[in-house]
Amino acid sequence: MENYEKWRHARKSFLIKVTIFAIVFYMFLPIALGFFPNFMKQAPFGVITYAWIFAFLQIGMTWIIGTLYWFKCRKLDAMVQEIRREAIE
Repeated sequence: MENYEKWRHARKSFLIKVTIFAIVFYMFLPIALGFFPNFMKQAPFGVITYAWIFAFLQIGMTWIIGTLYWFKCRKLDAMVQEIRREAIE
């Protein structure tokens, strides 16, 4: 039962942290567009504005979060297998 609590805590902790980070990261673009439109319209690289840069960063962040989740799930699945072995014994 102790391993189950560790698994629950690890899963919950990871999901809460990633969810909060993702919400803040993804909500920053519409907030920045609303409060700092002149800055977001500036083009540091030719015609690509900060708004476009941040939008493309969101795509990359989605892949990074997905990859982190995949690696974390592999560890959590190993913990579940250990819990199952203990339950059988």
